[in-house]
Formats: sequence, C-alpha cells, structure tokens
Amino acid sequence: MVITNACDYLREHSIGNLYFPFIDTEEFRTAAGCGNSLNYQKTRTGKASMALGGYIRRGDERWTMNIPLPERDEAKSTSFRRRKMKRIEREVSGGCQCGAVRYHASVMLDNSHLCHCRMCQKASGSIFAALVAAPDDALTWTRGKPSVWRSSELVERGFCANCGTPLFFHHLENGRTNLMIGSLDDPNAFPPLANTCTENMVTWFETITGLENTGATETNGADWAAAIKVSNNQHPDHDTASWAVRGRDGAGVEGAEHLSAGA
Repeated sequence: MVITNACDYLREHSIGNLYFPFIDTEEFRTAAGCGNSLNYQKTRTGKASMALGGYIRRGDERWTMNIPLPERDEAKSTSFRRRKMKRIEREVSGGCQCGAVRYHASVMLDNSHLCHCRMCQKASGSIFAALVAAPDDALTWTRGKPSVWRSSELVERGFCANCGTPLFFHHLENGRTNLMIGSLDDPNAFPPLANTCTENMVTWFETITGLENTGATETNGADWAAAIKVSNNQHPDHDTASWAVRGRDGAGVEGAEHLSAGA
C-alpha cells in the first residue's frame, strides 16, 4: 500500500492508530534534504520505535508506508536550537490563577516555544508546555513566592501551592527561567517560534488548528458564563495593589486578604 497523506487516509478510513516517529538521524536528514520518499517496513511488535519508519495498523493487520517527505531546510530547522537568544527590552508581568503569586520581568528572551517532552506534559497537565524565558537576574517575585519541585537534578518547576497553577521551568545551570506563557498577563505577546522535544508529541497534534471553533464562553451557555462571572475568584490580568486570595474551598486565605504588590 502506498499512502501519500497518512493523516487524510486515517480520517477517511478510520483504520486506527498511526505510529510515525521522526528520528533525527543522518539517513533521515539526507532523504529529507533531497526530497526522497522513505519506505517503511515493520521490524518489531508493539508500539513503533523504529529509527526510520512507522506503520498503520488495525488489529493484527499492518501496512507499510511510502510517504514523500517535504524539502528540508537544514538551516531553518536548526536555527532555533543553535542560535543565540536575543534579549527583548520589555516589561512583563504575570502570576497564578488565585493571585497569591505574582512576578515581573524587566527583560525577556526570544525563545518562545512549545515543549512536548513527557515531563512538561505532566507538569502542565496538557499536551505541551508553552514557554518563554526571562533572565534570572531580570525576574522578581512581586507577591508571594512559588513552591518548587525538582523534577530532575538539573531542573526545578515552580507552581502556586494554593491554586496549583504551573508557573515556570527553571534549568539550574543556564541562568534563565522559562515562564509558562499562559501565566503571563498578556500571553498573546509571545507566539511560539518552534516545537521542541517532539519525541512525545501527541499523534493528533497537527489536527488541532482544524478543529471546530464553537465560539466564546457566552455562546456555549449564557447562564453558565454569568454564574462564573459573578463568582470569579481569578486574579485579573494586571498587577493589583491588594487582592483577596481565595483558598481551595473558595474561602479567604488567612493572612492573605490584602496582599500588596511586593509582599
């Protein structure tokens, strides 16, 4: 069987799971660079982990695939990983959902990206972590302090102990803190420049932009939206001089009813 567009074939025929890992090998780069096709042969059972290959399966039936690869621009594909990050002279603020932890950065770096590694998936509770860095010496915590959990000997991850919002990924040796873009007061300011650590990218990631857009919250239930609005405990997307932090049960947190910026 020859399949020129495996994703379209799956949608049309619903034949099950597509395993198609891309491994950055010399053979892959050579084939991609000259626009050749790669022929796939199954070499092991279970979840595919072949260096060059993949297959479509339905039950015990398997098909090999011949998928033409697009031209690969080697300079472009390696530019994000190898380039020197530029400093962006820009004031940025953000924080957690409940408002107990807030931060400010006076300088940012142009490394905004989506990390698909399994550790970032777990830490964010999502299929990727959207991150952008601030130099450690330009980042200050203006309200409260994040709780920190070390996910490895090299990395610590910060979050709010009260509401659980993931806040950052911090490599202990490179002098920068990657902030969760969703925690910024203006997440639109840093569109991602690359997908990284894609060995655990979910197989349906590229279908996301084609999903149905059901519109704003209000169009999906006016009563529901109104109820959320009147009982909203989320901190607004800007700094506040004081803020009544609510605990997990919605009650006020003792000693945190009037936190000033900088506390």
